[in-house]
Amino acid sequence: MERTRGFRFLRPLKGVKDMFAAYSAVGYITFSIIARIRGQLTKDHLQAGLEALQHCHKKLTLAISHSPNGRRFFVNSDKSAPLRVLESESTGWEEAVMQELVTPFVEESGQLFRVTALLDRVDNILILTFHHAVADGISGTILLRDLLLLLSGQTLAAEEPWGETIEDWLSEDFIAAVTAAECAELPSSAVAHNKWAAKVKEASLVRSYVFSPEATARIVIKARREQTTVHAVLLAAMAQARYDLAPNTYPAEGLRLITPIDVRPFARPLDRPSSRVRVYITAAITSSLPPTASDLSTRFWDEARALHLTVASSRDTSSATSLAVAAELQMRRDASPGAVTEFMKTTTDHEGRLFNLGKLEIDTVYGNFEIISV
Repeated sequence: MERTRGFRFLRPLKGVKDMFAAYSAVGYITFSIIARIRGQLTKDHLQAGLEALQHCHKKLTLAISHSPNGRRFFVNSDKSAPLRVLESESTGWEEAVMQELVTPFVEESGQLFRVTALLDRVDNILILTFHHAVADGISGTILLRDLLLLLSGQTLAAEEPWGETIEDWLSEDFIAAVTAAECAELPSSAVAHNKWAAKVKEASLVRSYVFSPEATARIVIKARREQTTVHAVLLAAMAQARYDLAPNTYPAEGLRLITPIDVRPFARPLDRPSSRVRVYITAAITSSLPPTASDLSTRFWDEARALHLTVASSRDTSSATSLAVAAELQMRRDASPGAVTEFMKTTTDHEGRLFNLGKLEIDTVYGNFEIISV
């Protein structure tokens, strides 16, 4: 291990995580898990729980630094995760999240994880915010669960910071795909205009709407009857809402929507222990055509089925390989934030994003705490 500027250089960032880190220098790519928790909780209690969580998940003690040759490395900073406590009476969680989403993680200054809490005597709001190089949405819910267990006095086995990455479990297939791509002639293409990337520095607007359990059940049943998924229904609803708001400016080629995909279900088992917290995502880009049918109800479900097929076709190893290879080659060519931004404009051109964790495989009660909603 190399040591410089008081840090120990532990491991270089690989392609996808390196790309996330480069882009975070110019655009906001942090994400938050928001949970309403019922149970007695104080600032000191929460701070102790976060320190225990970092002890169990060593990844939460990492920061990112640059080696003398400019390459990004994970480093161990040994700092406590930042904790911000707000008065729940004067601050709503939507306002708190708006600030979180436009507050970047600064390299070489501390952890890639922080918590904001709105504490009350009974119901509390916890906002866990992550850098995408250390966790994804599924991992965020795992960390929420482990935090509640630790706050309840339970002990958990400690994990080393290195779980396998997308590049690790693709193994020989990834190496072969990178080699083949290096030998192939890169196709020439015009730079796409990513309307989302052009606005990355704008403030976020957060509004929430909660479906009742009964309404959620009806949506699930209806989606199954129509041979689609809730995720595809949400994509179709986003496109319909965009059209209703401004039909004259709806893209003639269709509204391009990007959605992340969890690749754990088809990840290959490795001959070493697997970390519970990792980044296992790829992405699918769908295009929703402007509504033209006179019967909007029929058109809506036709579109939801088509979007489901598009997303489903990306849920395989080849799609994950394509993302990992593209990121690896870009980071070898030019790992600067500006170059990565241009790369993302051409490869992930989109106008809207939908993040849907699906059904969370977590319980509602952990020790002394109950999860009311996530």
